[in-house]
Amino acid sequence: MGSEGNLMVLKTVIHRNVPSPFAAEAYACLEGTKLGISLGTHSVRLMGDTKTIIRKC
Repeated sequence: MGSEGNLMVLKTVIHRNVPSPFAAEAYACLEGTKLGISLGTHSVRLMGDTKTIIRKC
């Protein structure tokens, strides 16, 4: 979230054959970190609901 509480960026990735909920969350964190690096940001705040992440994966 920005200083005014606005969402700065959103990314959705479809991934199949995720072996466990832990792996799904780890994969989501990896993708979020890679997005932050590609945008050149100095910090990344990953937010979301594990259940939502698992459902999307």
